[in-house]
Amino acid sequence: MDEKLKNLLRAVKTTAVAAGHAAGRAAEATGRKAGEVVEQTKLSLRIIDLEGAINDHYREIGRLVYASKDETVIETSTIEEQIRMIDEKREEIDQIRSKIDSLKRTRKCPNPDCGKRCNKDDRFCASCGAVLE
Repeated sequence: MDEKLKNLLRAVKTTAVAAGHAAGRAAEATGRKAGEVVEQTKLSLRIIDLEGAINDHYREIGRLVYASKDETVIETSTIEEQIRMIDEKREEIDQIRSKIDSLKRTRKCPNPDCGKRCNKDDRFCASCGAVLE
């Protein structure tokens, strides 16, 4: 082989190796992102399950209150237990939302009237202008 052909083959080989490395890095990044999306989806589904359970507790409280219309005493201990379970589920939902924010690299606006999600690097809420701590 003459020298020009050797140089051409060497350049093609170098380019192919670089392209292979770039493709590998892209595949890794895609896999990592897909894993994050799967995790976010699992967490979101858990929130939906918890919200459904909370609605069941609300229905039970309503049933207990309605059943007490003919009685003079309301089973407050049962209602308090339902309320306690609702509070526990709300706390779990808040924890899950924090995990989702961490995965998405966002945070909740501290303004109680807003509550929008903002980028972690933002200094102010894009929706209401509140200072993000």
